[in-house]
Amino acid sequence: MKFSDLNAIKCEDKTVLITGANAGLGYEIALYFASKGANVIGCGRSLVRLNQA
Repeated sequence: MKFSDLNAIKCEDKTVLITGANAGLGYEIALYFASKGANVIGCGRSLVRLNQA
């Protein structure tokens, strides 16, 4: 699967779990899925940094 294939995925009414969602690639992926209408659950090692993201 290529990154461009993500546009074909229907994200409405889906829930995605993103690890490392407070920074870097995980953060960007979380933003992407949220912008497509998905419910995003973010995980990370630091609760403080997750709340800041």
